[in-house]
Amino acid sequence: MPEIKGQGITPSQTVGPYFAYGLTSNGKYDWNDAFTNNLVTPDASGDRIRVEGRVFDGDGQPVPDCMLEIWQADAQGRFSDPQDKRALPNSAFKGFGRCGTDANGGYAFDTIKPGAVPDPDGKPQAPHVLIAVREPGNGNAVYRFDIHLQGDNETVFFDV
Repeated sequence: MPEIKGQGITPSQTVGPYFAYGLTSNGKYDWNDAFTNNLVTPDASGDRIRVEGRVFDGDGQPVPDCMLEIWQADAQGRFSDPQDKRALPNSAFKGFGRCGTDANGGYAFDTIKPGAVPDPDGKPQAPHVLIAVREPGNGNAVYRFDIHLQGDNETVFFDV
């Protein structure tokens, strides 16, 4: 944690319950389509996919108050970003979604299978979806991502 001179360690922060406007699928706010877990737009080409799962804490208990965000390229590997000069200016597919976990820690995103994105040298990267997990404040949080190649707890990877 950063230390401010004379102030000690900066305390852990959380976005808190006031940030619920970012999880607008419940229709509580007029602009509820600003953030959604359904990224599929009428003009989006490509295979429709669903990315779903559950979020668990260190004790294996579901986390019912997480917020997850994804960002991805479209089926042709283009990002909806001014820096991506290959992006189509009239495409409604934004490649960004947000969703909160339910009482069982579950989440789901409806989207399209992303295409390969070129790296800075122009070589193709594997198609991928970036995900951010925001959980209630815990300044000492340790995130673990175990990978099991085979067996009952096999880690699922998408076939691309």
